Amino acid sequence: MNVIQHLNDVFRQQSSITCLIDSIDGRHFTYATVYNMAHYMGKRLIDNGACSGNRIAILCNNRVEYPILYLMCLIYRFVAVPINPAQSDPTIIALVELSNPDFLICENATLSLKDLFPPKIPFWSIDNLIMDDMYDVNTKSFDTDYTVPLSITFTSGTTGMPKGVVHTVGSLLGNAFAFNEFVGLNETCVFYHVLPMSYMAGFLNMILSPLMSGGILVITNGFSPLMALNFWQPIIDYNVNTLWLVPTMLATVLKIDRHPFARNYTSDNLKYLFVGTAPLPPSLRLDFETRYGVTVMESFGLSETLITTVQHPIHAPLAGSVGQPLRGIRLQFGSDDELYICGDYHMQGYLDRDTHQPDYTTISPCYETGDLARLDETGNLFITGRKKDLIIHGGVNISPSWIEDVLGRYDGVVAMAVVGSPHDVYGETVAVVYELAPGYTTEQVESDLRIIANEQLESYARPTLYRHIHELPRSSTGKIKKGDIKEWLRAHT
Repeated sequence: MNVIQHLNDVFRQQSSITCLIDSIDGRHFTYATVYNMAHYMGKRLIDNGACSGNRIAILCNNRVEYPILYLMCLIYRFVAVPINPAQSDPTIIALVELSNPDFLICENATLSLKDLFPPKIPFWSIDNLIMDDMYDVNTKSFDTDYTVPLSITFTSGTTGMPKGVVHTVGSLLGNAFAFNEFVGLNETCVFYHVLPMSYMAGFLNMILSPLMSGGILVITNGFSPLMALNFWQPIIDYNVNTLWLVPTMLATVLKIDRHPFARNYTSDNLKYLFVGTAPLPPSLRLDFETRYGVTVMESFGLSETLITTVQHPIHAPLAGSVGQPLRGIRLQFGSDDELYICGDYHMQGYLDRDTHQPDYTTISPCYETGDLARLDETGNLFITGRKKDLIIHGGVNISPSWIEDVLGRYDGVVAMAVVGSPHDVYGETVAVVYELAPGYTTEQVESDLRIIANEQLESYARPTLYRHIHELPRSSTGKIKKGDIKEWLRAHT
């Protein structure tokens, strides 16, 4: 399948059909309008010195123009570099330095970030790219190359420092098409976008996949507890039948939602409810399905390899399974049951911090996930554990070594270990178990560590639990045994 031609066909065949809906102000945009807007914005950048291959950093919150910016990058062979503006200033600066963008696009709410960057980088407000006469642009089908980069998204990785993950047109469009094909998404789907658009799931799962399907995408602000109070009403108002959520969202909606008619709508109209980015506790799945009369379809994927497996909507989901592999993906297993993902949708590489280009030595035909898994006789994948010590907090990967490096410099502790502690809503929270240095009290140490964490760590990575232990459990070689620490923590919490 020529996925580039497929997307062109969607925009041609659906030209007069609604593509995007802004649920904040009620505006509707047809496929033709969206295509013309993307062309117009790209032309304005070209007229101001942009060229094929330029990197366009996007510092915006969720908004209806965000998907159009991604489409602009695809049409004009720009590279989209989405950056979450809610991150701390030092993190945003680090991501901009790593990605080395040629243009920065912001919105009114993020204009103040302009002062963080060198004046040599052109800084545009998205509102200045939009003009009243843009709808008169005469457009033709676009053409591009499968191998050219389309996006650079960021992941914490295993070191705690952000890594730039480079994906091509072919990997992204190919994966979106394979996902739609496997689960049956098409022009009858009405999607509701609540994921952060600056992360891979918000881009691939909820922008590229809807566009490739020819369906309707309803745009709203990113998910929040306040939004959960009235979560289902916009879904009902716009006849939404397709959702992508993360486990944290499921838990929050369960706790907060009081809509009197939610189940009546969801049980009859919600055709697809996909969940991913973090492990889904079986009890949470059961509670959500029971309350709303829906089937939750769990998936598995990584920023580096994109959507890998998903449960099929026709077959009853197997408990504990994350589904079957998409077309173009092969799964292999190491001697210790570590999962290796082989296939067509791998990243081009991580950005090299010195050259700002993809480091091709960071990729291999089969990606080493660090997850322990098994495949049953029917081809369903089961994730049985994590070889890596990453903490997954609300779908965000957090590196314990990063936190240990920051907090471990404090003189009041002899040694410490950072581990994940189970949490009903976020899946895991960050916990610190430490050995106390002579002359210090636990009250003093924990107060100081909280101050350091607030000053030097991102909000999602700040520990919420501190526990003093007389001596950390260690192996015969002196390595801290984090599995034993987790057991100790469960017994002392």
